[in-house]
Amino acid sequence: MNNGVRANSLALMSNAFHEFCDCMGVLIGWIASGIIQADWGPNIKYTYG
Repeated sequence: MNNGVRANSLALMSNAFHEFCDCMGVLIGWIASGIIQADWGPNIKYTYG
């Protein structure tokens, strides 16, 4: 993003923002995948899981 500002290039700034959003999407998906794969089976307090 800094290089886009220094070069006064809207294309570089928008590409940096797009890359940032892609990385955040991958991170959210990774966290969601970990939550899904966690063992949330039934226990004494929550008998239906």
